[in-house]
Amino acid sequence: MGDSKSELYKQPALLRAGLLVAPATSMSEISLKITDSISAYQKLQPIFNQYCEEFWAIYLNHQLHVLDMALLHRGTLNYCTVHPRDLFRQAFLHNSYTMIIAHNHVSGELEPSTEDIRLTKKLIKVSQITEISIADHIIFNDKQYFSFKENKILF
Repeated sequence: MGDSKSELYKQPALLRAGLLVAPATSMSEISLKITDSISAYQKLQPIFNQYCEEFWAIYLNHQLHVLDMALLHRGTLNYCTVHPRDLFRQAFLHNSYTMIIAHNHVSGELEPSTEDIRLTKKLIKVSQITEISIADHIIFNDKQYFSFKENKILF
């Protein structure tokens, strides 16, 4: 490895191991801004998985520009969870200011389950300790979404 920082970004093994974060590669990545639940849903809707639940995070900087969007866990037909360390590891790596968490409901039902609310409470507690806020939790299907923030649940 040379002395240049730019050479570090060329090290695929380090990138895959999560020891380096690749810089944004285009102006569209840098300029994409998510300021509300509908714009987060519009980013998530095209990746809707009709076969199993998935837990996603959109990591944002202090100007609400997208730093990264990550699939954190793929579950079963009706269950998906995430461990706080997996969610916040990526937040630290990207030096995130805030994040939007989301998961899909294959059934199409958008109401949060008791487990969805319990998990969100747990993740909010961790966010308060780390001072990396969770701006919203979105449950989505292929046609619409439910926002915890818009519905004043826990936010």
